[in-house]
Amino acid sequence: MPAGSEMSNADFTDGCSFLLPLFGPLVPMQFALLGDMPEAVWLTDGLLQCDTHSLTHCCVSPELAAQLSTSGHSYVLSDTEADTFLAEDADIVIVAWSDVERSIESCRRVSQEGKPLLVFLPEGVSTAFSYELHLLLDEAIAGVVAVSGRWFCDVPDQVPATQLRISLRQPTEDARFRRLQIHAIDLMTAAGGEYTQVTGLDIPAAAGTSRMITLARQDGAAAPATIQFDGGADVAALTVVSDDGEQQYPSDLPLPDQAPASAQRVESVLLALDDPAQCQLLMRRLSASLELMEGLDKSLRRRRTVDVHADSLSERSVFKTQMTAIGCGVLAWMSLGIMIIAAVRPIRKQLPSFVIAGGMILWVLPLVLFILTQFLLPLARERVAVSSDPTVDESTAEVDSEEGVS
Repeated sequence: MPAGSEMSNADFTDGCSFLLPLFGPLVPMQFALLGDMPEAVWLTDGLLQCDTHSLTHCCVSPELAAQLSTSGHSYVLSDTEADTFLAEDADIVIVAWSDVERSIESCRRVSQEGKPLLVFLPEGVSTAFSYELHLLLDEAIAGVVAVSGRWFCDVPDQVPATQLRISLRQPTEDARFRRLQIHAIDLMTAAGGEYTQVTGLDIPAAAGTSRMITLARQDGAAAPATIQFDGGADVAALTVVSDDGEQQYPSDLPLPDQAPASAQRVESVLLALDDPAQCQLLMRRLSASLELMEGLDKSLRRRRTVDVHADSLSERSVFKTQMTAIGCGVLAWMSLGIMIIAAVRPIRKQLPSFVIAGGMILWVLPLVLFILTQFLLPLARERVAVSSDPTVDESTAEVDSEEGVS
């Protein structure tokens, strides 16, 4: 593969479809599951489609345990998370907690043990969650992959198209509806590329409202994408419109009566999990999708199109942001100190010397500490941005700014 080129989800999927008929599943893997999200059944039931992979250990909610038993899984149910992911025969750990704090905490513990990690998006997921996963991925010796919308469909990455559209059922639960929107946006960014504009519109309907989401790019480099939430079809298919006509790609987006993952999709996820460069690329694209979701929230409030500027955070950019805020506080403190000194100058000779000395130390100390912390900047790690734009030189592209939505 030429230097600087990137391997897409479709490349992984195509590789799996070529290898599976010849050699069977690539490597037998045993999985451990932590969580309470019903979406996890999509992947665990997909393991049943494979001849060699299996679910061996679980620490799950009673409701999820009942679903797993109904599906025919045979596993050891543990009382604690540690007993689950520390099991010797647990090769890969799936984290599917609906609580975002518990999810990231479990991810930290698993990552510290050096085991590959598959993460389902929890409720309340945001760019802060993907940033935490970025840090774990930087420090981990094993892969980390978030199970997002791009894995629920076999559409090639950045497929040639003039328009993309999909129609989905609109869930009644707010938390489930939000996750479904994130998955749909992530699927569209996988098929269409990087989008910079998002528009959300709630349309009155007979049964309440239906939502339409439109994704676009200012320079027109990506095909416009439309996501319609209404009654939806029994099978949510992504429609790709091109000069050659229309082509549909069936998806397994989280819906009622969701079909399990195919063996081919399971293997494609495992191949991505085993490639550090692909893990970094997928995590960056997840951050871009979450930025679009935040832009959608603003679009719905403002009732207009919102421009989204998605840049991956690095420790250095966060450090600079924090130092800027602290520097403003130090400047305000020094200004306040000057006014206090001017106010007490007439009675300075009447004050004890230790009071004056102590006051000067308290005044100058924040400035001294602020200057010393600047020497920590070289220790903050930079992140190299992997762009899906072939015109960008990925070997020198460094992200050094905050994420923002305007």
